[in-house]
Amino acid sequence: MKNKASLISLQKRIGEKMIAMRKEMGNASSEQFAFDCGLGREQYRRLEKGIGNPRLRTLAETVEAAFDLSIEDFFESLFEKPSKKKPSPKK
Repeated sequence: MKNKASLISLQKRIGEKMIAMRKEMGNASSEQFAFDCGLGREQYRRLEKGIGNPRLRTLAETVEAAFDLSIEDFFESLFEKPSKKKPSPKK
């Protein structure tokens, strides 16, 4: 069941990205963040936990409302490789 494992991995990756973005915005509580964005607390919690199988439309609407980001940009950021910082030359 490789496909099921891949789906679970993707769901977790989406959740981890949403948590990181929320924290980058300075929001510690997912419950308060969901409320501030006009999102359902339980629905948002499930997305962050990687639970269930949300519809693409639901995910797109949530990402746009919460992060002011298109679903395309969200997925692009989800799969981009972190850039390695080059050490600055010593003087």
